[in-house]
Amino acid sequence: MPVVLVSGAGGRNVLEEQVTLGVRFYGLSLEKINVRQPTDGAKVLNALRQRDVVAAIFEADALSTLELGKVSAALHRDGIGNRPLLIVFSGSPNEARLAAAWSAGLVSDCKARTQAADKWELRFGQSSLALQLVGIALPFKGIPSCGFELTNASSGEVLVEAASPRDTFPVFVSTSIKQQQIFLLSGLTPDEPATQDRSRLLAAFANVAPVMMFLRHAAGERGWHAPGQYANLTVDDPWLVEPYGNLTYWALSTEMSHHNFHTTVAFIPWNFERSRDEVISLFRTNPERFSIAIHGNNHDHREFGDYEKVPLAEQAFGVKQALARMQRFSRNTGIPFDPVMVFPHAVAPAQTFELLRKYNYWSTANSENVPLGSVEPKDALFAFRPQTTAFGNFLSIKRQSAEIPVSRGLIAINSYLENPLLFYVHQEFFGKGAQAFNSIADDVNRIAPDTQWRNLGDIAQHSYLVRLRQDGDYDVLAFSPNLVFTNRQDRKVVFHIRKAEDFSLPIQSLNLDGAGLSYQRLKDEITFDVPVGPQQARHIEMRYVNDLNLEQMPVSRTRVLASILRRLSDFRDITLSRSEAGQKLIAFYSHSRLNVLESNIERPVVLVLVSLIVLFLTGLLYRKLTLSGKRAARSLRLRRDETMEILSSGVARSSVVMRCENSSKVLGNRVPVAKDKI
Repeated sequence: MPVVLVSGAGGRNVLEEQVTLGVRFYGLSLEKINVRQPTDGAKVLNALRQRDVVAAIFEADALSTLELGKVSAALHRDGIGNRPLLIVFSGSPNEARLAAAWSAGLVSDCKARTQAADKWELRFGQSSLALQLVGIALPFKGIPSCGFELTNASSGEVLVEAASPRDTFPVFVSTSIKQQQIFLLSGLTPDEPATQDRSRLLAAFANVAPVMMFLRHAAGERGWHAPGQYANLTVDDPWLVEPYGNLTYWALSTEMSHHNFHTTVAFIPWNFERSRDEVISLFRTNPERFSIAIHGNNHDHREFGDYEKVPLAEQAFGVKQALARMQRFSRNTGIPFDPVMVFPHAVAPAQTFELLRKYNYWSTANSENVPLGSVEPKDALFAFRPQTTAFGNFLSIKRQSAEIPVSRGLIAINSYLENPLLFYVHQEFFGKGAQAFNSIADDVNRIAPDTQWRNLGDIAQHSYLVRLRQDGDYDVLAFSPNLVFTNRQDRKVVFHIRKAEDFSLPIQSLNLDGAGLSYQRLKDEITFDVPVGPQQARHIEMRYVNDLNLEQMPVSRTRVLASILRRLSDFRDITLSRSEAGQKLIAFYSHSRLNVLESNIERPVVLVLVSLIVLFLTGLLYRKLTLSGKRAARSLRLRRDETMEILSSGVARSSVVMRCENSSKVLGNRVPVAKDKI
């Protein structure tokens, strides 16, 4: 479904880059036309008349040879209305007449601004196009081409303003002329996007926000969109004991009900046999609020990190053992778990992603979605979605810490782009009470009231994009090997599904609701069709061939290092963190990066520590045996002295014999008594 971009004789590369990015994001196509002479007008009108055109974008100087009435007629579709039109202004002096003519008098001019040194921000007004962006201000590092001067504000709507300490003016407005909806935009020329992680999406989106708003409005269901807006809070590390440090499950349950959010525990499989009955019951009776995902295996620091420190074969064992332990956990507790891996400390290398795919995990969720040692794709579109399958054809979703201030701007942008909002914390986050996350949950629910708070498994199962086809069915771009599709319509539809696949792993099965489903194998993807009845949901499961036998996989906790670390972590989290002094000590330990030093020297230090403990215990035992021997010898000497004293004083022989026999019994017959010599 094409978007027609009409440029003037000079051409503007910045606008073309912005439109190209937006078109790719929404799964549209781009048809470019340059107007260099009056006869090119006919070519433009013919392009606009194509039935499947979704929108037209004009540079203002390309309009000089065209008439509004003819353009509007070319964009008209019977039974649908007119396709929307966007006009982009550069601030040239000759554009004033065009602005007035093509806005029905709403805009009298677009005057150039020269305050490049000022700090600009884009402010989104109360508009239906802004959706979740309403009331948000985003920093814009660049130069607005010009500022609109409005003569009849009541005839249109201001969508976005540019503001600096010295000036504020509209840069994106809309109006209607008869049946034609017209948008006018001041060209936004950005500086290079920020490279810092926390600001990258803010900067990247601000650079193209008005163009993205227009294209989303124009495409509607015909552009890529998510099946819903999803969010999740994950608490890393706890096992099911009440309380776990500052995390009180019962109190958190109350807060989740009042503020509408869901909490996943990133559960360390090493703890598979340690859950407490009262917490098990809470999780089993509240699956809409509590869930379990997988957090490493032993969690002995970065167990899924650099292969020089932890070889790939060892990581493969950990990936498999984690599943076996979690299966045992589910048997013991009756609580299901999601096969979603949250790596301890930081993301793993790409080959470990391939292991997760091989052993049928659904996704991974970490503070980075690029594997350790891999390079982020240069594609500008990469910053716009937190989920990617660019590495090992395995779904990796980026999450953000709620332990540092969460930007309302980032919440709004991700919600507007229909990205899943994944937050994570640790137990110390709740040091001031179970209400610690409430304000973030409230922001999410206020910005995007239709947000569905779900577990990580549900979010993986709904990790796909969908768009309406001309024939009324849907195209689907799938990210996860385990998917759930729901047809909300009152008619049967067919989902035509594509999933990236490099075929490095043999596919064991592709099932639809448990029954085998055929698929087509293409160069770098597989495709298959899924018919879905009215108001029906269907489940797709793809599995790969592997060597895992969960029943035969050992689950016992045999690693001394892991056991020591888990006990020390329990002491830190459950005991030490509950006092103010303990919290300060933990904060100092983390902020001073002593944890990094610890992980580097820990193995030799633990070996030395264990050796010292063994020596200490051996010394205690030797001392105990030595003292026991000394006491026995002393008792013997006392008995002998007593005997000699009795003999010398003429005590009766029978009495002496009796005492000597008793002494023999007391000393275990270690000293024989010569009765025949008395």
